[in-house]
Amino acid sequence: MKITEIEFYLENKTKKELIAIVIKLYRLSKHNQELLHVEINPENENMAKEKYKKIIKDEFFPERGDPKLRYSIIRKAITDFKKICRKPENLADVMLCYIENGVDFAIEYGDIDEDYYIRIENIFADTLEYIFDNKIENLLSKRCMEIMLNTGDTGFGFGHGMNDLYYAYYNIDEEDDL
Repeated sequence: MKITEIEFYLENKTKKELIAIVIKLYRLSKHNQELLHVEINPENENMAKEKYKKIIKDEFFPERGDPKLRYSIIRKAITDFKKICRKPENLADVMLCYIENGVDFAIEYGDIDEDYYIRIENIFADTLEYIFDNKIENLLSKRCMEIMLNTGDTGFGFGHGMNDLYYAYYNIDEEDDL
């Protein structure tokens, strides 16, 4: 079905029928519930954001047990939050949470395989692009710089890659910034 067909269908429904459809969708999935919670009260977006940040953090630093590092769970958390998010700075916060925990994990556990560092660099690049596309770079510049600085002497040239990404976006002379 096309969106126009759905619009036509809904336009011909009474208010009571529309409410019944929304309630049915609400009961259908947790994601629909979160979406409606944010639609009804935008402040609920912050609670949802914290929930998704916890999902990400638990993959790196669970309260109990060993880290699982299930990248599919991390990606799903970001994707699911993106679907309900209204404020670009909130999505950037969730994306940065992934990177910060990834950097902290590398520092905590030492050298990890090259694929790990590539994943973190790629999400950092995607996050920086998102931040600049949404013109929230000033709001997040210190946080991005801290991420870059924390990578320091990690393995596989990770620190250099993160440094290059940061300075490519923030376009600052390294000496001026430090």
